[in-house]
Amino acid sequence: MTTKQNCRGWLIITDHTVDCVKCSLGQFTLQEGINVTDPAYLAQLDKDKLAQILRSDSDVKMPMLDERLEVLKEAGDVLVNVSLRSGQKT
Repeated sequence: MTTKQNCRGWLIITDHTVDCVKCSLGQFTLQEGINVTDPAYLAQLDKDKLAQILRSDSDVKMPMLDERLEVLKEAGDVLVNVSLRSGQKT
């Protein structure tokens, strides 16, 4: 895994580390009782909760938090609607 920390405390991820980061995020959120794989949860996500999920180990705020929230909520809405149309429960 190749990572380096930039001057603001965020990790810059290179090579093929995205899957490892997703796995770590999934484990971290599940340990805190947050199911980011549930479309219904994503559709109802609020800015404070997303800021908590994406928090840094420094005082630096996550860039583009509003845009990230908008994308996650839209994805959650779409997945919930697809599940409802296909008769699956979310």
